[in-house]
Amino acid sequence: MSIQEIVQENKTKILEIAYKHGASNVRLFGSVAKGHSTLESDVDILVDMAAKGRNATKPRCLRPSPTTWERGRG
Repeated sequence: MSIQEIVQENKTKILEIAYKHGASNVRLFGSVAKGHSTLESDVDILVDMAAKGRNATKPRCLRPSPTTWERGRG
């Protein structure tokens, strides 16, 4: 199974995680979006974050557990 297929299969879960953390306008970019990824490629996701409090401009990285991305492999 390709990374693109894994991402597509988990699209709903990815969006749920993003929205849970206040992200919107979730976009895929990089090698996966272009269809040039390998099983070693990372998945690049760009989101808009809602401004909240004094840390509103501080960048955040949403990292699901490694098993989330491993499920489709094998």
